[in-house]
Amino acid sequence: MTTGAVDRILKESESLKSTQLKVVENVAQSSESLLSEDSSSTKSSTKQATCSTPEDPCWTNDLLHVFVLSEAGKPIYSRYGNESDLSSVMSVMQALVSFVANSGDELQLINTTDEKFLFVSRSHLILVAFSP
Repeated sequence: MTTGAVDRILKESESLKSTQLKVVENVAQSSESLLSEDSSSTKSSTKQATCSTPEDPCWTNDLLHVFVLSEAGKPIYSRYGNESDLSSVMSVMQALVSFVANSGDELQLINTTDEKFLFVSRSHLILVAFSP
């Protein structure tokens, strides 16, 4: 995902509440810094390998996870883990967004006692920020 795409998504998200917009901006900044890191770094590749499923402990140790998927539910990007390993999780996210959209509404936030999920749907992409 290029910086230009992130900027377009942020511009289209101006109608979101200010707190939600701040979360989206943090997601964009985190994504940009992650993309600019050297993929050959040992620390990054070790973390990527150990966070392949939601059951792994690193999912609750980190403050923010980012997922980008297509409207069809195809994985595009995951901050932690391999996109292909997380395809079933991303399919569930897409199903939630589609289910709410079929009722004429837009899914923006799922807030539980322990976790928050922020959804932003723009231009054939679904961005999901997850905070344990």
